[in-house]
Amino acid sequence: MKFADTSRGRAYAKDPAVVRFEGVYYIYYSIPPYHDSREEDGWAIGIAKSEDLENWTKAGEMLPEQPCEKRGLCAPGARPGFLCFNSLTKAAIA
Repeated sequence: MKFADTSRGRAYAKDPAVVRFEGVYYIYYSIPPYHDSREEDGWAIGIAKSEDLENWTKAGEMLPEQPCEKRGLCAPGARPGFLCFNSLTKAAIA
């Protein structure tokens, strides 16, 4: 299994974790800030999906939303068993 997110200008997927949900594999991982002077630029959590663990498609990002997250989020903070991940998976990735 190989996957790297290139949305920030270089291949990156730190702290990866793979879960299987309703027959689809999801990888969630930390992605770095853009470093291009945009406001509230920080770490985010990327999400990609696959049906075979070989071919991955980026499905979305979990971005900081609360004041306590202004420096960013990292994948170890994501817990796939919680409703927020399952809701995100169904709504944003379906």
